[in-house]
Amino acid sequence: MDADTLLQRFTSRLEAALGPELATLGEEFRVQLRAAARAALERLEVVDRELFDAHVAVLRRARAQLRDLERRVEALEAALAEKGVEEPPDP
Repeated sequence: MDADTLLQRFTSRLEAALGPELATLGEEFRVQLRAAARAALERLEVVDRELFDAHVAVLRRARAQLRDLERRVEALEAALAEKGVEEPPDP
């Protein structure tokens, strides 16, 4: 969803919430309301759903790979411990 569509949906819902009282405030208020809403939304770091879902998938794969690597390191450390090899000091 692009920013203009998001802004339109947001202001439409806001106008609906204000109801008939908004009509009495006039067109100038509506223009200012839309400008304020646009300014507020532009300050937000909003991404579309497709990009968000793509990043979630990348993070899930990275977490799974990290878990696998942690298990492999633990197995290697255990194998070294069985052979009596000391762990190297932390850098």
